[in-house]
Amino acid sequence: MALNDGACRFGELHRTIGGSNERMLSQTLATLTDDKLISRSLDENGRPSYELTDNGRNITYALLGLRDAIATCLWASENNEQSRSVEAE
Repeated sequence: MALNDGACRFGELHRTIGGSNERMLSQTLATLTDDKLISRSLDENGRPSYELTDNGRNITYALLGLRDAIATCLWASENNEQSRSVEAE
């Protein structure tokens, strides 16, 4: 979700995401651009910059909602198991 706050250059994305090599990031950005989830433009110095398209933002919001729902379910499940342990004692 590195592009949620706006456009980023390749180097910024690489540092923010971490854990991937430049070739993999480049391929992923190309695929996301082809799928119209992000757009690529050149800044005033001719350096590429990437940002979410409307479709990319919509999918991001949906994924964030799904992430939050999963976290809530996991939290409830863990607390329910702890309650059972206390009751069993």
